[in-house]
Amino acid sequence: NIFEVKLCDFTKEDSTDAEAAKYLVSDADKSSVTISDVIGAEDARERMQKYVKFLKDPDGYRLSGAKPSKGILLYGPPGTGKTMLAKALASEADCPFIAVSGADFLSDDPQTPSIKKVFSIAKQYSPAVVFNDEIDAFARPREERGITKLVNQLLTEMDGFSTDESKPVYVVAATNAGGKHNLSGENINLDAAVLRRFSDRCYVGLPGRRAMEEYLKMKVEKLSKTKGIATDRIASFNIEETAYSAISYDMSLSDMDTIFNSILSDKYLDNDDDPISNEEIITAMEQYKMGPETLPDRKDKYFDAEEHQEKLQKLKASLLITA
Repeated sequence: NIFEVKLCDFTKEDSTDAEAAKYLVSDADKSSVTISDVIGAEDARERMQKYVKFLKDPDGYRLSGAKPSKGILLYGPPGTGKTMLAKALASEADCPFIAVSGADFLSDDPQTPSIKKVFSIAKQYSPAVVFNDEIDAFARPREERGITKLVNQLLTEMDGFSTDESKPVYVVAATNAGGKHNLSGENINLDAAVLRRFSDRCYVGLPGRRAMEEYLKMKVEKLSKTKGIATDRIASFNIEETAYSAISYDMSLSDMDTIFNSILSDKYLDNDDDPISNEEIITAMEQYKMGPETLPDRKDKYFDAEEHQEKLQKLKASLLITA
């Protein structure tokens, strides 16, 4: 199990000491993503813009009489852009970004940095953003065996950052648990005290129709600029129909990246130069969600077109009603 703490200093890499430099990623790996680059997640993007202002001008925020939260908890299905939002926050705020996985704090490896070490680096180069992915891996209720010490360490470090309000360390935590209506924290398996530290919570859900169409247009444009891929091979499928199909299969944008990569890989290996069709995308989504062993024989056709069109019409009608 290789543990890696990524400290992305978006401003002053040369000023870091030798110890902290071990955690710095190269310039080529530094994220240049902005909050506006994140597709969908409108509520989360709006929240992040506010914290950009806070990280850039913490003194002004403090003098206004407002008291910022210690961090924000992003929750919802995997692949919806939670990591990208955290990177975008650090990028736009021009501050270091430390990314850790909650599961790594459970490691017995003596080389694994402790919670105290991770936050010590963040404090040294504050203002900074600490992103804790899969926080529920270790910050579960302290009734569970072996969890108490880690949870106490996290609480101590988060509380300790209030000592210098001019150099904030903002914690962005993520979990794939919880549904849209779990704002108060139910069904999110975190210690109650940890939840209280994250007084700001935001659901990052699966993309809607407009977001999915925006993603597909972006994907077509991006792939069309790729050397060796003909534009007509990519732009031949119907974006609106594909978007509705993706929604019907509860696909995240990360899922769709996997789908397109799978289709392009198969076409390359099969020496298939035909354009990508809606049928191929739908088939790939079914295989991704249900597994190829559950699919019927598709030797003569990709799918039951009549059945699929009926499902699409019902989905379109429901989206129009709720719009």
